[in-house]
Amino acid sequence: MFIVALIFLPLPLSGTGSASAATPNYPETAPGIQAIVLPIQGTYTSTVIPVRWTAPFKMRIIGVSVSARDVSGTVTVDIKEAGTSILSSAITCASANVTYEGTISDSYIADEAAVTVVFTLSGGSPHITDATVVLTIRRMY
Repeated sequence: MFIVALIFLPLPLSGTGSASAATPNYPETAPGIQAIVLPIQGTYTSTVIPVRWTAPFKMRIIGVSVSARDVSGTVTVDIKEAGTSILSSAITCASANVTYEGTISDSYIADEAAVTVVFTLSGGSPHITDATVVLTIRRMY
C-alpha cells in the first residue's frame, strides 16, 4: 500500500535552470509549482513497479529525487511515462538515508498519461526499504 501526497510548494528561490541533476529554482510568483510525494513503504527484493498512476493534468517535470531508509546491492529507480523513461538514466540508490536526484531527459508528461515508478534490483541480496520518490512539477495549463 502506498500514499500519494500532492503538495503545493511556493518556492522562495529565483532563476530557472537547464536540464541538470539539480532541481531548477523558480520565483515565488511562478504559478503551478507542486511536489508529488510518493512514499513507497515496505521492502522490495526484486525488480518491481510499486507505483502506477495516471497524470491528472499536463505537467512539466522540473525535478526527480529518491531516498530510502535501507538499500543493499545495486538498486536503480526509473520514472516512466507510457513505458518510456523520462530520465537520462535511472537513479542509482547507493546508500540509505541519502537523497539522489535524477537528470531529466523528457520533462513533459501528457494529461492522462500512465506514469510508473520502476525499481530494478540486482547483485547479491539486493533490497530497498521504505523509499520516497519526489517529483517536483509545474502544472501546465
